[in-house]
Amino acid sequence: MRQKIRTGPLVGAVLLIVAAFAPQTGAEPVAYWSFNEDFTATIGGPEYDGVPANGPVIDPSVSRFDGGSARFIRNEEHFIHIPKSPISQGSHTYAAWYNLDLESMDGSDRYFVLEASDGNTWPASYGLRRSDGEPVGQVFTHDDGITGGTPNTSFPAGEPGEWRHIAVTYNAETLRLKAYLDGEAIAVRALRSDATTISPSDYLNIGGHRGGTGRNWEGWIDEVAVWDRVLSHREIELLQMTSPDLIGGFRHAGYEAWIDGFEIPHDLLLPEADPGGNGVTNLESYAFGLDPTETRREGLPEVSGPQSDANGDFVTVTISRNPEAENVNLAVEVSSDLIEWEPGEATVLLDRADLQVLRVEIPDR
Repeated sequence: MRQKIRTGPLVGAVLLIVAAFAPQTGAEPVAYWSFNEDFTATIGGPEYDGVPANGPVIDPSVSRFDGGSARFIRNEEHFIHIPKSPISQGSHTYAAWYNLDLESMDGSDRYFVLEASDGNTWPASYGLRRSDGEPVGQVFTHDDGITGGTPNTSFPAGEPGEWRHIAVTYNAETLRLKAYLDGEAIAVRALRSDATTISPSDYLNIGGHRGGTGRNWEGWIDEVAVWDRVLSHREIELLQMTSPDLIGGFRHAGYEAWIDGFEIPHDLLLPEADPGGNGVTNLESYAFGLDPTETRREGLPEVSGPQSDANGDFVTVTISRNPEAENVNLAVEVSSDLIEWEPGEATVLLDRADLQVLRVEIPDR
């Protein structure tokens, strides 16, 4: 994410301080399928490209976000086969949007959203079925130390015909399986041992179970993603508003803890939001230690000058910083026409956790 702050006109130029989250290893999903245009992996590479079986299609008219989604017909046994499972041994998270295209669910047969397997076991599995007259979501894993055991957790899943979001986290250190429905924690299951070690997976089926045919999905599935870590609750909340490829920039405990300290509406928690309405984003407020709800523009970087010496014309930029925002990088860009931007030539004069002073050379007009 890249946010710019105009600090004021220079002589023939405009100076911007650019705040951006530092890159995070492991922030992106291991594999992600947007289903916007086809069944290939949006993230992960060709080894995770989906192979449509029996006729699923990309429906460009229906999507949770922009683009399309995968459309499945149960009676035709549609499913998408991912030849390599992105769920490896250890901690992981899987997530998906789904819309069951039925007026009601008949009987107790399952409708699979996805299942990872080696043909015999299923360390990760999610589907819907009707139980006691109500639709329930069911998270299964295969074996947690008891041969033949199939630990699972069930919860109310709401009526068909609406978009729902499932996210399931598995922590290999605590052996806890946790399910989130529409961004809210809804079920927890403690395992006896690491199911991903005892019951590994070689492939992933979307819209069907481990055998592919039988118990297939009816309707749409979109924005499927798998991570090799446990997503935080905040990240899962972000998945309700944005696609999985974008939340990698928000994997920052410091930002999450900071934003939680303010009373801000849920839809204004993202880094690019401006709850104060003053043109300063949450990311900028976080970087510079400002109150994101403040309506006045105070505390932004200050420019003094221009000045001249033997080395040329320059300005001095004083930047107040949030000492806790260690995961934000600051850079300088300059432009003479507000169209073309280039990195500014900056020299650090003072560098403290809470304050930075830069000398920025003024480019030739």
